[in-house]
Amino acid sequence: MVLGHGLGSPELDMWASHLQNKRGTICCDFGEAHGLDDAEWDTTIIDGKSHYRVKFQGEWLPVEPNSVVEAPNRAGRALVWIQFLEPDQKKPWVKCFLKGVEI
Repeated sequence: MVLGHGLGSPELDMWASHLQNKRGTICCDFGEAHGLDDAEWDTTIIDGKSHYRVKFQGEWLPVEPNSVVEAPNRAGRALVWIQFLEPDQKKPWVKCFLKGVEI
């Protein structure tokens, strides 16, 4: 499910346009947010640190620690912003990841 900036309300659109990962990169510039179902992302704890992965186009992708967004999730579900790596633009890479609610 592609959400992009159309999250349903002007307040959510404004919120999404200011999200940035731990590198300080704005997530929504040049990318689209993909909403993830609970079965499309997971986390493991290794040495006291969370490690995430997301499922995109049938493939599990690791989420680098600096790609994580440390903001409250006002959209509710997990969101991921994907970029494709040069030179062939075929390999997906997680630019930003905002976790959903963990139960």
